[in-house]
Amino acid sequence: PGRGPAGRARCPRFRLTMAAHVPGRQGSSFDGAGAFRFPEEAAPETGPYPLDLYGYTDGAGEGFKFGPFGVAYDWRKDWSAEIEIMPLRLGYNYVGGEMSFTSSLDGLSYWSSYYSGFVVDCLAVLAGLSYRPIAPSALQRHAIEVGLAAGPAFIGLKNEGEGIFLLPPARKVAVCARAKVGYDFEIVPALSLGAFAGYRYLETSFGGLEGSMTAIFISSAEPNPELRRQTTAALPALPVKASGFYWGFRTGFRF
Repeated sequence: PGRGPAGRARCPRFRLTMAAHVPGRQGSSFDGAGAFRFPEEAAPETGPYPLDLYGYTDGAGEGFKFGPFGVAYDWRKDWSAEIEIMPLRLGYNYVGGEMSFTSSLDGLSYWSSYYSGFVVDCLAVLAGLSYRPIAPSALQRHAIEVGLAAGPAFIGLKNEGEGIFLLPPARKVAVCARAKVGYDFEIVPALSLGAFAGYRYLETSFGGLEGSMTAIFISSAEPNPELRRQTTAALPALPVKASGFYWGFRTGFRF
């Protein structure tokens, strides 16, 4: 009594999904022009001086990552509204270059290295719709699902490493979107196991950052004199590129 012809009229409408995924995108290199200066020196020694930089931005790290995690509401057998939380750490990133200048005090040329290491953490909160052309029923336990979602990604940058130019912590919000297809096998009405693959779009950059430290500059002139100076470097925009394909496994719970 009280059940529909398919025997599932009272099937719970909420689904909680827990997953682990593998990002398919590797990192990429970049370059740009910046400048460095000596804030504690008098003009014209203070600078600024040109600085050519190169760097590497990690795509999303390697190996299995926890997430995404989601809650969906099935308002129809084949359509669902969902909210998905996608945590992501983009691994180790760095920016480096060579600083050189000619001192106005002694006329000698000096050089030193610039290097900053940092990690980027993201937390995307997405809302979207999913459609199941094949849904579980009393007669079969398989489901095929396709879906689209978009929302804000809260991104934070922080230093990683010692003895390097320190960057100030930075945060921003960017747009994230994803398309996904999945397969699930319903073990019992309240529990399913499945696999999925998708494409995520998430790209932005951090601009206006400056790295600072006390740097040692060495001259090539004999007897190789050294200068130890507080140095500040203005960096070009540091890219965050987490777009790419990914795949993984998931467990679903109905309640």
